[in-house]
Order: sequence, then structure tokens, then C-alpha cells
Amino acid sequence: MQLFWGEICPLLCRSLVSLEPHLDARRFFRANRQQVLNLDFVEGVSLAAGGRLRVRLRGGPDVVMSRRQARMFRTVTSV
Repeated sequence: MQLFWGEICPLLCRSLVSLEPHLDARRFFRANRQQVLNLDFVEGVSLAAGGRLRVRLRGGPDVVMSRRQARMFRTVTSV
């Protein structure tokens, strides 16, 4: 797993499944199988194909959320 922290991108030898329970659910959200988002860095959200959401991150790439996680994200954030 790789973290993106500004210009620093350390590699961790842990899976997202093992890391996720230790993250603050008010600040972090699982977007899909490969990515967890820090909600403090979300700049915008738009609709993507197939019921997915595209999340624009400050200083980073766009992330496409899975359909299942998009439904949860709408519920949690009222988007």
C-alpha cells in the first residue's frame, strides 16, 4: 500500500483491510478496493458513469468511487 502525503509517498507493508479499522471514520472514507480518501482533501464531487462518483482531491488525482461506496458516501455526507 502506498500513502500520498504531499510530495512524500511512503510504501507500507499492510493491507487496507488491516489499516482501515484504525482510521477515524469522520475523516477517512473507503472509496473503492484500492483507495481510502481523507475527506479533508475533497474539493468536489461529480457524477460518473454507472452510478459512480468522481471525487476531486486537492493536490491529487481524481478518484472514482465504486457504486456501493458512492451510495454510502451520499448517505454519510448528504451529497
